Amino acid sequence: MKKTLLGWLCAMMLLPQTVAAQGWPSNYEGVMLQAFYWDSYTDTAWPYLESQSDELAEFFDLIWIPQSGNCVYGYGENKMGYTPVYYFDHNSSFGSEAELRSLISTMKAKGVGMIADVVINHRSGVSNDVDFPAETWNGKTYQMTTADICKTDECNRNGFPTTGANDTGDDFNGSRDLDHTSANVQDNIKAYLNFLINDLGYAGFRYDMVKGYSASYTALYNVASKPEFSVGEYWDGYASIERWIDNTKDGGVVQSAAFDFPTKYLLNDACKTFQWNKLNTSASLIANDNYKRYAVTFVDNHDTYRTDYGSTNPLTSNITAANAYIISMPGTPCVFLPHWQKYKGEIKAMIDARKLAGIHNQSKATVKVSSANQIAFEVEGTKGKLLLCLGNTTYNAGDDYVEACSGTNYKIWVSKSCNSVLVTPSSGEYEQGTEVKITPVTTDSGAKVCYTTDGSDPYTAYAKAVTGATTLAINDNMTLRALLVLSDGTKTKEVRRDYTMAQPFQPTTISLYVKSPLWNPPYVYAWDSDGTASGAVNKWPGAAMTATTINGETWYKYDFKKNTADYRYNVVLNDGGKGSQTVDITNIADNAYYEILTTQTSGKYMVQEVTETVGIEDVIATAKSATTDNKVYDLQGRVVSRYGKTASLPAGTYIINGRKVLVR
Repeated sequence: MKKTLLGWLCAMMLLPQTVAAQGWPSNYEGVMLQAFYWDSYTDTAWPYLESQSDELAEFFDLIWIPQSGNCVYGYGENKMGYTPVYYFDHNSSFGSEAELRSLISTMKAKGVGMIADVVINHRSGVSNDVDFPAETWNGKTYQMTTADICKTDECNRNGFPTTGANDTGDDFNGSRDLDHTSANVQDNIKAYLNFLINDLGYAGFRYDMVKGYSASYTALYNVASKPEFSVGEYWDGYASIERWIDNTKDGGVVQSAAFDFPTKYLLNDACKTFQWNKLNTSASLIANDNYKRYAVTFVDNHDTYRTDYGSTNPLTSNITAANAYIISMPGTPCVFLPHWQKYKGEIKAMIDARKLAGIHNQSKATVKVSSANQIAFEVEGTKGKLLLCLGNTTYNAGDDYVEACSGTNYKIWVSKSCNSVLVTPSSGEYEQGTEVKITPVTTDSGAKVCYTTDGSDPYTAYAKAVTGATTLAINDNMTLRALLVLSDGTKTKEVRRDYTMAQPFQPTTISLYVKSPLWNPPYVYAWDSDGTASGAVNKWPGAAMTATTINGETWYKYDFKKNTADYRYNVVLNDGGKGSQTVDITNIADNAYYEILTTQTSGKYMVQEVTETVGIEDVIATAKSATTDNKVYDLQGRVVSRYGKTASLPAGTYIINGRKVLVR
């Protein structure tokens, strides 16, 4: 009887953890990074992300990366992954499957869960609309047919008749809409998701375009694959998103979180109009106690950030204040990669404050003051409280709080009840002489601050501990470890910072190269992060680019002054103001190469980034070559093999990763 009772108790303890993990964990304190933007093939290359693993793991608990499967169908060489072809082949535009596995394994070892971008609303064929590949995994072959495509799909008009059921959600014209009522579709997708979790090692899923099929299928797939985290992309008002969350229930248990688009829309409105009391509303997921656990908040993402399709969603003002809001509030904040890149120091400090106070996805947030020019929230965590003020930051936090960080139109405090040490700035690379401040965050006036700067145990410094704030200077690489010893001898949790002394940045010139089949010369209109792109280039239509010859071909060039390490510029190419232009090209950080295409979208010419400069001897490889290129090229620069395979090639000379290879 004892043994049976013990087994029953163990089962009861395990059951809630398994069920709860399928939607989104309760009281979750993690922060997520969206590690990509549209066409971020260099910044999101798997080896490049892995090279940043130590820094990323210190601040992020989850990292969402693009759809990592092989997408060979469509025009152009690089693919973001939203026209998926293969489910079990994960050699993509972001790197090889081996590199992906290495990234996931490295991050997992550092305590970071990788979130897969799952696109199952639709699928593309290998070379036409419906020739879905046959793939074998774990000894079983999976393949979809025209019977697995919704019968109303537009491919019927293209000569590919389908026999599936009606679509259970919104239509999508980019690929074939899958019929999720089909048992074969369900078997394929269940196997695919289990492959992502149990073979590749992902921790969870971000479901793309969940409006395209019934929420009940998200429940079906999550119950089968058991992800620890699941979040759906359902762009709509809060009432509609809450219904979608409810409709993912299985056995009365919610199976997926959702992105909090209403909070995104509220932030856009408040930050653009400087009317901060617009955030004092119940019209968002994080404002509802029943749903904030399932709210993943964000300021921008890869879609809302785009401007090339006429989007009006990007936030262009008060970006750091908006990030301070999502990082301080309940829900699970998801930081966007371009924001992390540009405002890294400030975002690190915000995350430090959130974690010091123990803010989680179900924290209680109370409005302390609300007006057009100022709003303040008090948020309760597991270790203490956090106070956030937006707008006019002259708000009086009182003696119970210590300032943690501040910036344009935001300030964050943490309560002394946290019983910890606040160390600013966060880990990172800093110039010599940068001041580091260690501040006790406690109500215990007799508490002592213990710290070391050589990486040794800070408690060994107890004899020379201090009772107040301490300021140090970074004069070399330094590992700082600090903690508090309270009056009763209790040691608080240690805080660690790793500082690297940076060499002073030397201003330089970075160049934009453009290949143009349309205009001779193209004009470049530019705007940038620090105002150096001024004068003619910043007045429409901009400046004429200068012709240059590369490998016998005519390219055009324009130079920008890079005065800071994080300098970035944005451009529009045009015909000299005569009426034609390209889409915006944004967030350029180094030398860059683009080709203007003859295809258009919304009346603007598209562009394609040229990242391979094979055979171009007088062009220096740019910083965008951060990943190994396993493609095989012939001497004319054409891709003849995608994955470094030469066995099936005829005899001749080829180029792999910038080196000539002789095949006999």
